[in-house]
Amino acid sequence: MCAGDVVFIDDHPVHWAGTLEQILHACQRILDLQPSTIIPGHGPVVGQERVREYADYLEALRERIHHLHGLGWSAEETTADLLRRDTHPTWGLAERMAIAAIREYRHLDGNTEAPNLVQLVGIAAAYAHAIHRGAGPSSQGIPVPSARSTATASLAK
Repeated sequence: MCAGDVVFIDDHPVHWAGTLEQILHACQRILDLQPSTIIPGHGPVVGQERVREYADYLEALRERIHHLHGLGWSAEETTADLLRRDTHPTWGLAERMAIAAIREYRHLDGNTEAPNLVQLVGIAAAYAHAIHRGAGPSSQGIPVPSARSTATASLAK
């Protein structure tokens, strides 16, 4: 089965549309069909077990984002937390968790306007830069360029 951009293997995902709940539902539909081979949108060909692992990751990500949103944390604080707690440090492109957090915050806040995708990519790039200069998940904090802070706040609204 060709799963397309619903499934990412060995990289943190970036989903440009829909909520994490919708992506989880799509993963479950794939598993319900019981394919022996699954071709993800990104990564190697896999079996059902890897898609289950991916769905478990998405569920944990969704739960963490919703929990921190409920505590009143900003999308920026949530992203820094996700990066520090990265449960899959061998996966590539951890900065994509910023996009997941911002997109999910928009959903939780009832914002149905289309996000500025260029701004989202810029925010993820700022996190990537911070990670690659040594402020990654193992450090005390994730320093981020000041210009990104304003952009994150406006996108999460």
